[in-house]
Amino acid sequence: MSKNYELIIADTSCLILLDKIDELQLLNLLFSAIYITPEIAAEFKKELPSFIQVKKTLNRQLIEQLNKKVDLGEASALALAKESKNSLLIIDDLKGRRLAEEMQLNFIGTLSIILLAKEKGIIKKVKPLFKKIQKTNFRISDSLYAQLLNLSEE
Repeated sequence: MSKNYELIIADTSCLILLDKIDELQLLNLLFSAIYITPEIAAEFKKELPSFIQVKKTLNRQLIEQLNKKVDLGEASALALAKESKNSLLIIDDLKGRRLAEEMQLNFIGTLSIILLAKEKGIIKKVKPLFKKIQKTNFRISDSLYAQLLNLSEE
């Protein structure tokens, strides 16, 4: 992930999950700015930290089209990523990730953000964060959990 992206766009699930485990600041420590859409801000339902900026998606038609396949927040995030020539989308939902792939967008998941934070030396271990995540309603399969720990050499 050494590429410099013009926009880092977070979907609601990323914000909610990192907020639940008190690690929202990881986004700020990894990236200078995070962008979300007004639709994502409405779904998040909390006051946004100053490093998160709201940016409107111009192509409302694309949002409507994508919203037939995924929820409104994801549709708006996908559309915003498509509008930007050089963006990275943080998205966890499988349908959303499949659409991002079809649309040839750059994307990662929230769990990869945690791995990246370790890689960059922002956190020492991923395991405590993954343990916190397992106490939330965010599902990580045992095989994925094992794979993530292996990737992080823990």
